[in-house]
Amino acid sequence: MALVVALLVARSDDGHRGVHRRLAAASLFAAGLVIAVTLTPGGEAIAGGAPRHMVSCDVSRLAPLPPAALGRLTDESLNVYLFIPLGIALAFFPASRWGLLFGSVALALPIAIEMLQAAVPSLGRVCQSGDVIDNWSGLALGLAVGLIARAVRRAVAKGLCAGR
Repeated sequence: MALVVALLVARSDDGHRGVHRRLAAASLFAAGLVIAVTLTPGGEAIAGGAPRHMVSCDVSRLAPLPPAALGRLTDESLNVYLFIPLGIALAFFPASRWGLLFGSVALALPIAIEMLQAAVPSLGRVCQSGDVIDNWSGLALGLAVGLIARAVRRAVAKGLCAGR
């Protein structure tokens, strides 16, 4: 569904309030992917074994993953990777109300996801503080990559224009 909405936005005639349509489409797709991966029922819920009572949140990990852990595919590293596209998109938003709004939503999204996972145990998901830290780490990594890509893009554009 996120892909369909993103494609419709990408095909629209113009950007919305200073946000280019391709950026809006990429942002919607990245956010939709995060929501689809994190708020769909887990294996236990699909098998019918998800708990039906309120579940507390595991707050045992409050530190980011060590960089070496990103080289292995684990739940933790996948939580980091999942938010990188959102961070990259954030880097390309203009400095405006829309950019501030998108950044605020991106920062709040991991907390909202974990709260929903705790509030809806029938999803078969576990609320974990480590997931929030991992998601924010991915957002920061993506933002760094995006800012570098944005700077390179501007430098290339200036270099190409100066060469004419």
